[in-house]
Amino acid sequence: MTCSLRRAGLAFGLVAAVYLSGCGSDAPKITTVPVTGKVTYNGQPVEGATVAFIPNNPDGRPARGTTDAQGVYTLVTYLGPNDQPSGAEPGEYKVTIEKTQVAPGSALPGKPAEGTDPTEMMQKQFDMSKMKTENEAEMRQKMMGGEGISPMQQPEMQDLIPAKYKNPNSSGLTASVGPSGGTFDFALTD
Repeated sequence: MTCSLRRAGLAFGLVAAVYLSGCGSDAPKITTVPVTGKVTYNGQPVEGATVAFIPNNPDGRPARGTTDAQGVYTLVTYLGPNDQPSGAEPGEYKVTIEKTQVAPGSALPGKPAEGTDPTEMMQKQFDMSKMKTENEAEMRQKMMGGEGISPMQQPEMQDLIPAKYKNPNSSGLTASVGPSGGTFDFALTD
């Protein structure tokens, strides 16, 4: 009996090893090269801006980075939560750069709108939860009109650099990443 258990354990171990050795083989294999640069706006370094390289090739992968206090960014390519190689794939890219902040006086995420009575908010949620399924269309209509179950507001965002730079079709920014990578500086203006 002990011999049978050993064989069963060995067989299970072999099957598991073969199965696990195949894991990750479907993960995309890409080659990235180092890409860095500096972002300035009206001659000053921009800290905290998001720089995104969007590939012209539909099979390519986007890469992104965030600028430091000197306006310097380094790109990474996101393949998965545990797979984010440095750099970008060689190729042609449209580039976007954006920096935003919550607009002054805007509600913060997760906070009710100013002047909302907590009791009224809870009553509204309770009333909406009791709606019958035949009233689904009415509920959908209310939600589409801004009357959702939750009166929580999304904060209004304010652009700190011109909004045209956050759209790949209006930014006018491009990059041609060669086989050895490169440095791409962007001098933004009004």
